[in-house]
Amino acid sequence: MGSNKWITCPRLKHAKGSLAGTTLNDKIFAIGGGDGSAVFSEVEMFDPALGRWIDSVSMRQKVWSHSLTLPITFSLLDIE
Repeated sequence: MGSNKWITCPRLKHAKGSLAGTTLNDKIFAIGGGDGSAVFSEVEMFDPALGRWIDSVSMRQKVWSHSLTLPITFSLLDIE
């Protein structure tokens, strides 16, 4: 990353809104959300180096319209 410009990413597995998003270790995470008829527990990770979304470990509970904060010392996954 580091180029400070917007890029177009592939679509998520499901079209959804009311999800939370964050970045960690140069990756973008899309977490939970809903599509009007279903609520999701899935976590998808976009890896700009690969140019694709990767399924990550789903949450135990389905969530939508939520927020997310990561502590500085937090390590979500060590995926390389």
